[in-house]
Amino acid sequence: KADEWDVDTVCKFFEEKLDFPQYQEDIKQLYLNGQSFISLHEEVPFSGFKVAHPLHKIKIMTHAER
Repeated sequence: KADEWDVDTVCKFFEEKLDFPQYQEDIKQLYLNGQSFISLHEEVPFSGFKVAHPLHKIKIMTHAER
């Protein structure tokens, strides 16, 4: 279950499933674990998490809501 993922698992997911390895440093710096990842779609999405491209945000949000 995604809400039980640790930071390393989130990094692996971003690299292997989303094809976004460039966000690994931000994930580690923000300690973005599974619970944090699935709550990205809440009121203040991406607070402190710098996503370079609007389409990346859409792809991340789509997976965060699952």
